[in-house]
Amino acid sequence: SSGINAEYGESPDVLSSLPSSFLPSHRSFCWPRGTLFGGNWCLPAVYLAGMPKCGSTDLFEKLTWHPELRGARSGKENHYWARTRIGKSANHLIKGRIAPKRTFRSYLASLGSVGQNELLIDGSQSLAWDSMGWEEWYWYGGNVSDGPPYTNAQLIHRITPNVKIILILRDPVTRLYSDYLYFNNQGFGIHEVRTTETFDEAVREEARRFRKCVSNHTLHYCCYSSENNPKVRVWIGVYICFVRDWLAVFPRDQLMAVSLEDYSQYSQSTLNRIYQFLGVSKVDQGKLGVFLGTAKKANKRPVNERSKGDMRPDTELFLREFYSPYNSEVARLLNDTRFLYKK
Repeated sequence: SSGINAEYGESPDVLSSLPSSFLPSHRSFCWPRGTLFGGNWCLPAVYLAGMPKCGSTDLFEKLTWHPELRGARSGKENHYWARTRIGKSANHLIKGRIAPKRTFRSYLASLGSVGQNELLIDGSQSLAWDSMGWEEWYWYGGNVSDGPPYTNAQLIHRITPNVKIILILRDPVTRLYSDYLYFNNQGFGIHEVRTTETFDEAVREEARRFRKCVSNHTLHYCCYSSENNPKVRVWIGVYICFVRDWLAVFPRDQLMAVSLEDYSQYSQSTLNRIYQFLGVSKVDQGKLGVFLGTAKKANKRPVNERSKGDMRPDTELFLREFYSPYNSEVARLLNDTRFLYKK
């Protein structure tokens, strides 16, 4: 298919380096490096994908507390599959081509070695949703009327079809506001004055543009369009596009959707559910409770963001109406009313 051609065009070094089978002795997807190097290369057994500002950093830190779950040597995120593999910057705010593309071997080296009984986790949340700029980056256009020639989900399924996927989602309304403030204040090079007023204005304009796109194109096309505004990422909260793409290739028992609200309120039971989903051994609940009680929350909202206050009630109402039909579709697809995000 055109998608497979495109995958090969972007990543010949990936597809030509893969073994015909992985080592059955390892729980992660490993194969021998060869006589020259010794040891094994390993690919992740778990992807903690999506979405930004949904608690993935905190969840990653808590998951890797389990002795059988291991993060990459290079840390939580490397953004290889969605970004550096094709020569995009790992930072989504840097536009234009960076040279050269990151090699597959360099990605493998950054993951490090993995014990036989360890599950390697890649926590790059961009994997869930980011094919931004595919019109420019992907050498083989495919069916341009419906978005990229292949999705990140299809690529990962092609490479490791038995991998497990965790998607962490959050009320898309609060996610958007958090995203809007965070990426202005963290040295991301956007030095703008961002207030509840500028947020309201930007949101209405972007939602209007998105609706216009949907009236002329498929929803799938609009979720991946390069016309989406990276400063107010309304489209990322249209989770149905991305959840649907992952479930189009992975069976339901290989994908787990977690709600940040649930995880924040019931951290211990949520972690136990994830451990069970991943098939790792049960942990001492007393020790887990102590760890959760003493561990710091990652990426808490900084003081300069909190000083901005909450979004305006009319902005919130506008966004609730915008996201509501998409939330309903996610809740239906996942068969879980938690994802309705009804206030």
